[in-house]
Amino acid sequence: MKKILYIFVCIMFVMNVNAQIVVNITAPSNNQFIASTPSFSFTQSVKLIVDISGIPALVAEEAAGGNIYIWGFIQGCCGAPTNGDWTNSNEANRMTKESTNKWSITLSSVAAFVGASYDKAKQAAVGAGRSETETRFGFLVKGKSGAGSPEKKSGDIEIAFTGPIFVATEYRTFPANYSQEDVATVFYDQNLEDNATMKTQTEVYMYMEADLVGGGSIIPFTSAQVATTPSLKMTDLGGKKYRFNFIPAKFFNLTGTQRISKIRITMRSKTDANINGGEKSSTLFRAQ
Repeated sequence: MKKILYIFVCIMFVMNVNAQIVVNITAPSNNQFIASTPSFSFTQSVKLIVDISGIPALVAEEAAGGNIYIWGFIQGCCGAPTNGDWTNSNEANRMTKESTNKWSITLSSVAAFVGASYDKAKQAAVGAGRSETETRFGFLVKGKSGAGSPEKKSGDIEIAFTGPIFVATEYRTFPANYSQEDVATVFYDQNLEDNATMKTQTEVYMYMEADLVGGGSIIPFTSAQVATTPSLKMTDLGGKKYRFNFIPAKFFNLTGTQRISKIRITMRSKTDANINGGEKSSTLFRAQ
């Protein structure tokens, strides 16, 4: 997308792979690639703190009471689904004001934010003439509307990231990126459960709701029906670990042009809805 200027980057890295990476960036007026050392994983949480002091249009936007937004992408691959329109950024991408001219946003992972598989990121790297391991996350920061003369935006910023790192979590889906027509698997590790009562359950059941694009939701089985619906029981894999396979479109009996934007999942006991692991969210990232 554009050219080059001075940029300062500070990476704070903790060897625990669960640790969040914090990247402090002085926003460039032109394109800049940042070779992170060490770089972070495609599936690791990252907090971006961006200093907009060198971008007069954004400084003026902040001074006028406006907010700053992130616009994310992988060059040659895809833009973040939550970017919104250039003249009307999605509120999901609104950054947090840390101090004067400094704005931050925390991404659960590049994978979740950009909504693309690591294979696509590798293909984009090769398409740009790099090794498939030289994958990059790109973004810029802008006003609610980027329009203007000059435009209310920074230059493009690209940061290197590595392949996915597996980290054991209480709940995860496989694949991480899936559509409503794919077979998806929910994994639940009871050993990592915080709810003491839920931790002792010998049978675990699924309760799911789907939020629809454009509004509305679908609940195929009520909380009371969970106890009388054997197909909602998770498969016991041993060692207090469980699995549940489903195809979202079939599970939620979608009709016509209905599309799912997010699935809300609760692992719970068979007969008591109050005994549960708390609501989890699973966004459908693959192109619909």
